[in-house]
Amino acid sequence: MPIEPNAPGALVCGFLGWFLAFAGLRTMKRSRRRAAAPRSADGGRCELRCVSLAFDAARRAELQRALHAMASAVDVGSATGLHRAAVESARLLAAATASARYASVRSERATESDAERRFFALVHDLKARYRHDVARGDRGPADLRARPEEGEGLVVVSFVVGTTRRLAPLPGAVDPDTLARALTDSVAVTPDELVALEVIWSPALDADRMSSAELEVLYPELGRLDSSADLGRVVCHACDAVYAAELGRCPGCGAVRSG
Repeated sequence: MPIEPNAPGALVCGFLGWFLAFAGLRTMKRSRRRAAAPRSADGGRCELRCVSLAFDAARRAELQRALHAMASAVDVGSATGLHRAAVESARLLAAATASARYASVRSERATESDAERRFFALVHDLKARYRHDVARGDRGPADLRARPEEGEGLVVVSFVVGTTRRLAPLPGAVDPDTLARALTDSVAVTPDELVALEVIWSPALDADRMSSAELEVLYPELGRLDSSADLGRVVCHACDAVYAAELGRCPGCGAVRSG
């Protein structure tokens, strides 16, 4: 049967940096009002950047553990702590881009008066993909367990920053090297210039698996980095069920994938 966006799985996420994102962007207008930098005519001097990456099973569990540990350990209650958390998480993700199978990179320029609203709108859109936040104490469903039709699973990590100055332009092509550079460029600012950070990963627990078939429904903005990889939604030639290509065979009737 088709996998729907609200199907079980990919329910649990983790967060890093949420509370200072509120406080930081609320002070953006006050702090930048004292600066002498001129406002540009092409969208404002603030920038919001989101780098979303889907990692395969080779790095999924490792990244889930590392991000959860970071969320528990870093201090995001100060500009210095927030900047350090951004640099460390960007470095962690940049080192893993060879295992990324899907990606999306986008930047928005904004005026001081509009940056907070647009940042929250971007984060709200990402929040709509999950139901439970384990980094804030929500344990998720009591019966959470990996299911055969989900395979080894992927994890989607969205790295979102808000800055009070322009970042280096995004690369024209998207591949592991340019994704690593986009992450590094996102934190090439001072602690005072980095005013908001969100790192959202889902699923956040090993028992909560997300197949590529479900990922392509929940994250339609992510594009495949390797079109030849066995990923995505396929239809069983024997029973017409929709399942994840990486499984190799239909979990419903057992027919081996053809083609």
